[in-house]
Amino acid sequence: MTTSTYPYSGRSDHIAGPLTDRRLARHPETSKPSNPISRTYLGILFLAWSIPVVNFVLVPSYAPAIWPVWMALGITFLLAVVDRRFFVLGIPFAAMLSPLAYTSRLLTFLPSEFFLMGCGIATVLYLLAIQKLPRTYSGDILLAGCLLTVVFSYLFSYEHAELFRPFVNWGVLAVVFLVTRTHLTAVNLFPTFFLAVVVVSAYCSVLIIAAYMYSIPLMYFLDPSMRVFDDPRIYGGIFRPSYFYTNVFYVLGIAAVTSLVTVFTSDSGKRRVVATSVLAVLLTGVFVLFSKTAMLTLTVCLFISRFVIFSVRGSTYKFGGLSRNLFIIFSVGLFLISVFAVVETLSSYEFTTDSLVARMTIFEASLHVMIDNPGRFLVGFGPDASIRLNTSGISSALRTESTEEGAIDSAYMTGLFEYGALFLLLISFFGYHTLFRLYKEVRGGIDRERVEIVIALFVMIAFIYLSAASQVVGTSKVAWIVAQIFALAGPALRNAEATRSPR
Repeated sequence: MTTSTYPYSGRSDHIAGPLTDRRLARHPETSKPSNPISRTYLGILFLAWSIPVVNFVLVPSYAPAIWPVWMALGITFLLAVVDRRFFVLGIPFAAMLSPLAYTSRLLTFLPSEFFLMGCGIATVLYLLAIQKLPRTYSGDILLAGCLLTVVFSYLFSYEHAELFRPFVNWGVLAVVFLVTRTHLTAVNLFPTFFLAVVVVSAYCSVLIIAAYMYSIPLMYFLDPSMRVFDDPRIYGGIFRPSYFYTNVFYVLGIAAVTSLVTVFTSDSGKRRVVATSVLAVLLTGVFVLFSKTAMLTLTVCLFISRFVIFSVRGSTYKFGGLSRNLFIIFSVGLFLISVFAVVETLSSYEFTTDSLVARMTIFEASLHVMIDNPGRFLVGFGPDASIRLNTSGISSALRTESTEEGAIDSAYMTGLFEYGALFLLLISFFGYHTLFRLYKEVRGGIDRERVEIVIALFVMIAFIYLSAASQVVGTSKVAWIVAQIFALAGPALRNAEATRSPR
């Protein structure tokens, strides 16, 4: 009997159908099923991280108790000592929720950064013990090239003191990638990681809604000087909800497309109901954040996922037939109509083209600054220069007719401005290379469980690259999860030969 794997099934430790010896010989580390992750341990992880969230909901404050976060980190690390794969599963929780304990920062480091230090040290010790490096794939050379261009960008920025922290953040992203690639290589366990991201996103949504109800803008949570919105009456209106990281919608979107793929591919009515409910919660979170980029990109991903699913060769999928397709399209259309109806009644939520016009103005100004400094097309102005430096050139790049923006709202333009044309070319080609090969994997006629995982990864990466057109990814904790997704893409390509065999 064939058992499928879905993010909400709790069955991520099962493999659909036998794997042939030829498959195992081709990719022994990624094709061979790994031992199942204990559901008990997974439940403990989710429960531990629910405590700081519940604590904030019950006692909302700019300085909530720090012990729940440190306790959750401690439990996560203990679980990782027992099962090293929890280093990977714990990273999204630590990244997204540790700001609740920001008052306990030591040497300006958040608890999540101490957790990652422990993950990195443990990973290095593990690699030394087994005397073998993680498997690499052809796309990894492109990411390595991106990291090298960041180094040159920093060296030629001549603003080493101001840009040191974002430069270190790139090293942190490399550690996240290494930890993920080392400890989670069995593709049959990827749905467990997807489930962890979904749970994290649900917790984030709870924090967003709770903070909104108690008039606590989370975007100013880490900066006491900016807390001017303690009382909504001060500014006489309803402010929009926010999160610790302004680009949190990347995480919510990744979780949403995971739920979307589950709705499309699951044969279980119960799982589809659960996935649909989760998707509704995440879409609500995206709406209250009023992330127009995420709403548009998720709508596009709806059709992308259907196209990719229909490309499966020799599939046993029924995919619900025409009736389910029409129902899903009708539901999404009804949701969008409802959104527009609600928006028209709230002055704080307005669909206008003003932000698009401002973005285009910033893009044009940024290009003019680079044309005036042609050498910057090679190395850029330095990591996070557009948001950390206060020079005349940076001010000119961010200046519109009426005001000065806080950032260049496009990951592509920001990459060109801060790291140069080579970085933009490499990261763009990585996206094309990865999506193309994942699509070939889907069309290659693979077993049902694996094809669902590959489809989910394809739509996740498509969401990231589409959203990057009008929103910055940066080097914040949100980028940790993006780095993890990139790290999983290589092992998912069963038919892609490794560029170097393990030693």
